[in-house]
Amino acid sequence: MKPRALSHHASRLRSLAAGFASCARVALVGGFAVLAALPAPGATRFWDGGSVDIATDGDGTSDGTSGMWNTTLKNWDQGSGLEHVAWVNGGNTAEFNPSSAVRGG
Repeated sequence: MKPRALSHHASRLRSLAAGFASCARVALVGGFAVLAALPAPGATRFWDGGSVDIATDGDGTSDGTSGMWNTTLKNWDQGSGLEHVAWVNGGNTAEFNPSSAVRGG
């Protein structure tokens, strides 16, 4: 069996990676096909506010209460039936109810 050109394999890897366009890239570097993972896309988080961790699951909407925004309090709703989480800096989208009052901390 005759070996195929590296460019053929890179082309197949690119086709495979196309289904994961938001998280992977393929390139030819120094004659090698390189598959690089990219950071995961940001998530939408819904502000539920407060100044203490929220122990109940979220509902996928912003409850619009006043509260403290920092990276330690679990007052962000990540969706219906999912636990509340702390804010993670970098790439997330914050959704607020118009009546929310937020202070950074």
